[in-house]
Amino acid sequence: MKKLNYLLSVLALTCIMQACNNKTKTADSVKSASETTEATTTVEDNLADFMAKAASGGMMEVELGETAQKNAKSQAVKNFGAMMVRDHSKANGELKTLAASKNITLPAVIGKEHQEKANDIIKLRGAEFDEKYMSMMVDDHKEDIKEF
Repeated sequence: MKKLNYLLSVLALTCIMQACNNKTKTADSVKSASETTEATTTVEDNLADFMAKAASGGMMEVELGETAQKNAKSQAVKNFGAMMVRDHSKANGELKTLAASKNITLPAVIGKEHQEKANDIIKLRGAEFDEKYMSMMVDDHKEDIKEF
């Protein structure tokens, strides 16, 4: 579990930091942020879209990490949640700095797609939360890797 936690945190940070060359589709606050960027800068659309989606995903990771610290049964899952809050808060700050340097607007709130994923997990408690949360974290990070 320790190796998995380390791998997931490294992958998550790597995903956010390598966000400069991918095209993704976004919605709601993510789309709005991308559109604002398009109106105010000459940055490539795919970069702005990717960074907006990465910011939304990072905020979701923090929210779910905070939830894990409250709702998880296993101390290992609670610890993993704390690590996700710490690592993604740092990565989110670095992403904000990078976006600002490129005049890219990031969403202020979690996008619709990410919020819907989070809502499915937030309502759970105990062992059921542990299983769904950890499964979601693995799947989410695999998806992030594909986008890079």
